[in-house]
Amino acid sequence: MGSAAHLDLTGPQVQQEDPWRKQVLDLLTQMVQVQKETAVGQAEIIRLLGTLESQGSQQILDLQNVARHQSLLVENHQALLLQTSRISSHLLTPVQPASQ
Repeated sequence: MGSAAHLDLTGPQVQQEDPWRKQVLDLLTQMVQVQKETAVGQAEIIRLLGTLESQGSQQILDLQNVARHQSLLVENHQALLLQTSRISSHLLTPVQPASQ
């Protein structure tokens, strides 16, 4: 029964506690506001981390593409070296005079 009397917001005890209740309400309101601001900041951090993750993934894909292109360039360079070697061997081979 004591708790029911305590819940009676019209009694004289409530009027005496009004400044205290107002102060508690103000502090709780401030705390809720700080929590909201913190939540907004945390959401922004999560968004930025997601952006960084997708940028990192894109950079990895870009590096893989660069590696593939580099590999193709190396293969082409080796093929050119082989052709150059064949041409040079051909040019160094003495030409046999045409016999009649």
